[in-house]
Amino acid sequence: MSLRGFRIVTAGTERFMVKNAYLTGRKISMFIIMSTYLKPMDQVDAFLKAHRAFLDAQYAKGVFLASGPKVPRTGGVILAKASSRDELEAIMKEDPFSQNGISKYEFIEFAPGKVAPGLEKLL
Repeated sequence: MSLRGFRIVTAGTERFMVKNAYLTGRKISMFIIMSTYLKPMDQVDAFLKAHRAFLDAQYAKGVFLASGPKVPRTGGVILAKASSRDELEAIMKEDPFSQNGISKYEFIEFAPGKVAPGLEKLL
């Protein structure tokens, strides 16, 4: 087995082989997408089913990794991976919440350097 594209990470007494975030010159970034509701909750709820279908489609494509509402419910948070912010912004324009003026979005990009054991696939 080739070790190219992997590195050994030590956590305590355990050693893990994890995939590098940078492979074949293609940068994979992770993003935290923070949404803030712009409309009353009855309007948010009216588009919730369509929004969840949008989320499911992005999970199926491997773009979204985790999501859920903020507490208190003033918006939501999505953990995503993409090759660029532009790509992710284009994806989010397809969200029914975006298309109907329900939410605004803030994008926070980061380059993950570490993950907990068992989460190596996130890289």
